[in-house]
Amino acid sequence: MNCSHPDCGALLEADARFCPMCGRVVVHVPAVPSPVAIAPPHAVPPTGIPQHAPERETAGSLERRYGALRTIASLYIVLAWIALIVGLLLALPGLASFANGLPRLAAYGPERDPYATLTVLGGLVFGVLPGLAGLAVYVLFRAGGEGIRLAIDVEENTRAARLALEQRVPKATSEMAV
Repeated sequence: MNCSHPDCGALLEADARFCPMCGRVVVHVPAVPSPVAIAPPHAVPPTGIPQHAPERETAGSLERRYGALRTIASLYIVLAWIALIVGLLLALPGLASFANGLPRLAAYGPERDPYATLTVLGGLVFGVLPGLAGLAVYVLFRAGGEGIRLAIDVEENTRAARLALEQRVPKATSEMAV
């Protein structure tokens, strides 16, 4: 071991407390052990045969996951549109009956033609209820499908943010070291 003073550089014994040339106190710095390389769990399975590490995702190559959930979300949205169309189609006869009864009710009045009143009220009820039911089912199915898509998008954005942060962290630590 050599003296740490730049002008001296004298050769020292291992247990020396002072430099015999310049008289400075010798500071013994313990040697830092090199970090032990520990294999990741996927590298050496219980069988003892090393395997290749899985490819890391990058922000530009996020894999699309949850194919079954994507299919279910699309089916919910298709079912929503079908429910809305069926509800509107079922409302058409009731609305036609309502439209048919109005002129009769206006011409004869409820006293002379009580069936006109029933036709108008029945047409109104059976025209509006299927339409509202179709609209309600549409909203429920559409909300379910969009909720599933939202959950998938949140998961993908979380992975993308994690990858972006992982790519920034090494740069920040290397800048600190400089």
